[in-house]
Amino acid sequence: VIVDSARAVARSMNVDENHAEFGKRVIRKIAKFINDCGKSGVIIHHNNGSGKASGTKDIPAAV
Repeated sequence: VIVDSARAVARSMNVDENHAEFGKRVIRKIAKFINDCGKSGVIIHHNNGSGKASGTKDIPAAV
């Protein structure tokens, strides 16, 4: 399971991603849901807005 992005999930839940509640109300709930389903997951906080993976010069493949 890939959640892209946690920032969008937080916004849909009216949670400020810079607030302490972000981890508790968003990340922990997503992680618990993925774990309860017996799956592995990657939770992406946000991208850098350019379509490239943050911190790299790589361009992700189209899905």
